[in-house]
Amino acid sequence: MALALAAKDIPYRVLRSARGFRVLVPEHHAPAAQTEIAAMRSELDQPPMEPPPPRSGTHTVFLPLLAEGIFGLVTTHVLPLTTIPRSVWIDIGSAKAHAIQDGELWRAVTALTLHADGAHLIANLAAGALFVVMAARRFGAGLTWLAITLAAAMANLLVAWFLGSPHDSIGFSTAVFAAVGLAAWSNERRLSTTVAIGLALLALLGMGGEDTDLASHVAGLITGLMAGGILKRWAPRTRALDALLFGAALLLPVSAWVLALRAATPPIP
Repeated sequence: MALALAAKDIPYRVLRSARGFRVLVPEHHAPAAQTEIAAMRSELDQPPMEPPPPRSGTHTVFLPLLAEGIFGLVTTHVLPLTTIPRSVWIDIGSAKAHAIQDGELWRAVTALTLHADGAHLIANLAAGALFVVMAARRFGAGLTWLAITLAAAMANLLVAWFLGSPHDSIGFSTAVFAAVGLAAWSNERRLSTTVAIGLALLALLGMGGEDTDLASHVAGLITGLMAGGILKRWAPRTRALDALLFGAALLLPVSAWVLALRAATPPIP
């Protein structure tokens, strides 16, 4: 306390009494002294700063995007040249509302990995990369990807539940908007700015025509914001935990596709 007053050149005296120490200042310096003491106590009451989340290499952050791109190109351009037409993958993996309501919950995840065409795939990957990196700086790569995947899947589930049949959708764009919502919490001072960017992106990509799944885009943005709000006070503090979460994020779509292929009728050859 005395140091705070001395730093502001406020004259003072320290007296010892039966109750402890007392700090005396001239009457005309009392308001300034009270202000400095209040500021010092406010700083002392602040919780200690937490260490930043483990920094993940760029290759780690972009690995799921690379996997998404490869899988999208294979299902969109390579497999149609074989005996497995593209329509088969769409049929067993899209977010068909009636199928999800009947218990095929994995479709909420598999639909994120399917794309209308190559241009659709590239646009989604390019738009998502920026916001994934922004979120990863705050939460770490593992938690970021797990949160994005779960938030986007939840968005697909909510849309299927509320809209019902004949709603159907595919595409990574729902995950892109979930990434926007999560990235908005990367800097809380710029929360409104990032949300505004997300709304602009929604206007640009989310209303592109009658085939655009506006409901899923809006739901993705909302669930991403909710995920960021829940996780803003927590992030993995060790590389081991971040790696574990990253592995879970990669395993989620793989597991979803295993379930989808097992449930396919007729079975995929």
